[in-house]
Order: sequence, then C-alpha cells, then structure tokens
Amino acid sequence: MTDADSFDLFNEARARFLSSMASEHLSSSEGTLCSVVILTHLLADRPVFIEALSRYLTISRVIAIPYSTDQRVADWVAARFTLAQPSLQELQQGGVVRDALLHDGTAAQILIEIGGYGARVTSGVGRS
Repeated sequence: MTDADSFDLFNEARARFLSSMASEHLSSSEGTLCSVVILTHLLADRPVFIEALSRYLTISRVIAIPYSTDQRVADWVAARFTLAQPSLQELQQGGVVRDALLHDGTAAQILIEIGGYGARVTSGVGRS
C-alpha cells in the first residue's frame, strides 16, 4: 500500500487497476520522450492516479481545478510535483495551461485534463 492509498477506501483497488493498465500500455522509456501536464480535480481519488502515471511518465505540472480541491490532496501533490493552484478566472482565461505546456521545452507534451479548461489553448499551443 502506498501513501496515496490513505485518501480513499477504494484506492487499493484503483491502484492495482491503474498500475496494471499503465504497465500494459506504457513503457518506462516513453516517459523520457515527453512530459505530462495534468489539469484535474484534486480529490481523494487523484493521488493514486497521479502516482501510477508518474511511474511511467514525467509529470511536469499538476494544475488544480479550484472549486474541487481537497487541501490534503493538494499538499500531497505539492510535496511531489510542481503544483499550480489558479483561480477559476485564471483557469478559464487559459494562460495557466498555456504556460504549463510551453514551460519545460520538452518536444512533446501530453495534456491530461478534466472539464475542458485546456480546450481553448491547446490548438494554439500546438502551433507555438
């Protein structure tokens, strides 16, 4: 059991499932080819998801959706990854997502996002 498991009763089963899926569909060498920006709710189920991804991919930043953030989860994420906690207005304007995608200079970026907040900037970033 990992420290991420303590956030949710179902995390042990979730961790087994996500680890299985990640090991089946991702290789550790893929994580060196790109980095990941995760835009998500920071609720009790996220640490296991983020931890499973981090075993195979480089997570350059986690962006919290401000109206659904559990502070314990935010603290857990901030202790392990770069965490951005924008206001809802900042998130809707798109600059936070754009800056995260352009930040580290990696040739390939993956945006994993919940809620559509990255949609307005992704086409423009792809051309940048």
